[in-house]
Amino acid sequence: MEQLHSVIPDNRNRIALGLLAEGVSRFDIIVDKENDTIILKPYVDIPRRESWLYKNKGSFESVKQGIEDIKARRVGQVDKDIQSDIDDEIAKLKNEI
Repeated sequence: MEQLHSVIPDNRNRIALGLLAEGVSRFDIIVDKENDTIILKPYVDIPRRESWLYKNKGSFESVKQGIEDIKARRVGQVDKDIQSDIDDEIAKLKNEI
């Protein structure tokens, strides 16, 4: 673990995390009394409508591969008929979950 800096609680025993909390939805608080340590574990919640992607490993891996293909410029224009087929398949996958 790395100590970034120290903070002082305000008069109501609150501490400000500032940029450390940027983009975080919630924290789990882990207290290790033996070592006198408090750990904040950050989480980012996702909208329910997007959760199907994380439940479907094949689709998730496909999206990750697509992102890598875009970064490597291995992607061109998508034919409108193919795009319609893709949209239909995505809708089917969403309905399965």
